[in-house]
Amino acid sequence: MSIRGFTLIELVVVTLILGTLSVTALPKLVSINYDAGYSTAKHALKQFEVGALHFRYKCISAGLLGINYKNSDPGNAEFVRKIHEAGLLSRPSGHKNCFPEAEINDGRINSSTDCRVTFNAVVDTELNVVNYDQSVSNSNGDIIAQYAGRTSQCNFYYKKGFENLPDSKVPHLFYNAKNGSFTLLGFPE
Repeated sequence: MSIRGFTLIELVVVTLILGTLSVTALPKLVSINYDAGYSTAKHALKQFEVGALHFRYKCISAGLLGINYKNSDPGNAEFVRKIHEAGLLSRPSGHKNCFPEAEINDGRINSSTDCRVTFNAVVDTELNVVNYDQSVSNSNGDIIAQYAGRTSQCNFYYKKGFENLPDSKVPHLFYNAKNGSFTLLGFPE
């Protein structure tokens, strides 16, 4: 009875085939992982857009479009009562357009905290939304809320799964409460 093993040539051929498959398949698997991450990020950020639009429709139906009360205005208490009656968890923009901005008694975005409060008032999420801390990579949270440096503008960075990317490459949503625009940035074409 003779025991026959594999020849060196057979082993080399099988090794080359397996090596070729792994070299071609591994990038595809990594790409699929990133695609899933971008898809999740887009979904989470689009939730804010949908929530903000829903907020606007509720605000308009409550008859609040075009009203611009500030804390010192005599009609402010009535305005806040109408906001609560409409079931709104944030205050309509100080720009009379019914897009959400910060807290009930404020009505404007001028800090990262205002951005975070606005996001949390519009989206019911289990993701950890935190204030921007000098850079996205320095900020510990799933979504980083950053004041964009102009009144009523925010960036919401989706950091979860993108911790190793530079800030400019992290997928995010730019929100402008003045004109109600939403722009997704940092996503592959």
